[in-house]
Amino acid sequence: MGNKIKRKGFSLVEILMVILVMGVMAAIITISPNVAKQSAKSEAERIAAYIYRKMQTADRIHKGFELDLRTKNNDIRTIWDNEEATNVLPDFQISAGCSYSNNYDGRKCTYNVTNKWFPNGGTITVNGADGKKHYVIIADGKSDHEGRIRLSDTPPD
Repeated sequence: MGNKIKRKGFSLVEILMVILVMGVMAAIITISPNVAKQSAKSEAERIAAYIYRKMQTADRIHKGFELDLRTKNNDIRTIWDNEEATNVLPDFQISAGCSYSNNYDGRKCTYNVTNKWFPNGGTITVNGADGKKHYVIIADGKSDHEGRIRLSDTPPD
């Protein structure tokens, strides 16, 4: 009769591997919902960076633009001088779970490349997937902050 060794239970390595896999799975489950929620602040930063890049492009090519802030589709379109508005495709899409509104009420958000300012200032209110609000404030040409875009967690006065 040969010596047969009967194994009962699991080895230490097998137990550690199971614990490691369970830890990784628990971390993924815990972190995933928080990562999926785009905060209002980070979405407002994206919008401000988008507008600022358009201002830089306008200054470089010496051409003004108008921002079409269509809240219906949660996108922003840039309409350059002498461009047909109906042919413009959206070039900024709000992140999933976020939305925005603005106080332009039919006024145009137009960038004047000659003066490097927006003649009509306004506010874009960003509603994040986290349930909070953040504000992108575009200074008008009449203030001391010509062409300035700032972010705030409180609504402007």
